[in-house]
Amino acid sequence: MNEILIIMAGGASSRMKKSLASVNLSESTKEIALKQHKSLIPVGKEGRPLLHYLLKNAVRAGYRQVYLITSPENEGFKDFLKTEGQENEYLGLMVHFAIQKIPHGRKKPLGTADALLQCIEQHPELKQKTFTICNGDNLYSEDALSDLNKERTSPNALISYSSRGLQFSDERISKFAVIDID
Repeated sequence: MNEILIIMAGGASSRMKKSLASVNLSESTKEIALKQHKSLIPVGKEGRPLLHYLLKNAVRAGYRQVYLITSPENEGFKDFLKTEGQENEYLGLMVHFAIQKIPHGRKKPLGTADALLQCIEQHPELKQKTFTICNGDNLYSEDALSDLNKERTSPNALISYSSRGLQFSDERISKFAVIDID
């Protein structure tokens, strides 16, 4: 088992924020969505952030450490940990932060590969470890995370789905990242 999960949560959520006027949410939830990363928006009957459910599934799948990649101005993640757990511990997971800096001259961060590179540069111990990567705004099941946490010959893993199984329009799929898998 690799026991390390890296969660990408540094995006600006700009597409989601633009669409808030047209969705059926309470004003308090919309206000949270404008100020926070989308993984911190309360969902479900308990009103807990999506990140809570992702971390809960990670614990059940056997992960013990999480590296959360976020932007410098996104203090919401640290606030979430302080109110829900402890500063660097949540549901028994040890939580480490990596900050993805935006390159000079850009308004938005670079993509996933840059976020991962910056995380590894800030936490060099990851160069010698096996880990799983997932997006913080997707809820991966306990089963998917368990499958990725099993012993395997490949040292790293990335959660992906076949576009055919998502049942989205071709237009929406065309906006997703593409992975060529053989």
